[in-house]
Amino acid sequence: MAQHFLDPRNPEKHRCGSITAKELGLPGSHEERIRNFGWYPNPHDWEIGDLVLFARTPEAEARHGGKNIEDIQARQFSKDDARWTHAAIWCGDFLCEANKRKWSVSKSGVQIRYLHEYVGETVMIRVRRVHLDSDQPLRRARIAIHALRRLGERYSVSKALSVKERSVRNQLARRLSNSDSAPLAHAPGLPHIRLKREDAVICSELYVLAAEDALQTVLMEKPHETTPAHLSELTSLRDVEVKWLKVTG
Repeated sequence: MAQHFLDPRNPEKHRCGSITAKELGLPGSHEERIRNFGWYPNPHDWEIGDLVLFARTPEAEARHGGKNIEDIQARQFSKDDARWTHAAIWCGDFLCEANKRKWSVSKSGVQIRYLHEYVGETVMIRVRRVHLDSDQPLRRARIAIHALRRLGERYSVSKALSVKERSVRNQLARRLSNSDSAPLAHAPGLPHIRLKREDAVICSELYVLAAEDALQTVLMEKPHETTPAHLSELTSLRDVEVKWLKVTG
């Protein structure tokens, strides 16, 4: 099924209107950057509790060097699903996410971020919504509430590393057996990363835990092993139609 997302390389394709830079009310440095870019997502059709996925454009990915979660996910998922490398929860005026800040450990963990921090010429944005039997935006909004209850929890570096380890292990197992259909459980000689029981999460896990707590249902059998690519292909979520606003003034 075709994915619906905002692509900064072709914003006219999903344009729905315009907005002035002043109306956006962005901080000075971000206002100038967004004005130069010329586009901003229209969040009016987004609901509180929606999942927001982010990916670099292929050109930006090539400049980045390729050693990242997309390469890891591509060993297990389709290219379209593997490209989504970060997940957050829409909370109405801001995002709730679990993130690892490269230069500031003190700011790592479950935190509030703003949409304008991601908007730009190198970032693709996709919004997904959990499917319920009837339209129940208030139930979905509880996803955001449960995510925000985790503010301050640490980012789990061990879980993020475990995602990479499982991918390397699976790839090695295939090579050793010289078969694409080889079991994915174990590769001899490769040590396991042991996960500690901890109140620490990664970005995709945060969404799954919040959604399961809010809706009292199971989205993933192993939330701690969930990646953005899992959430991209998950059939219990559907894409939300997203549009660009032209930034003027």
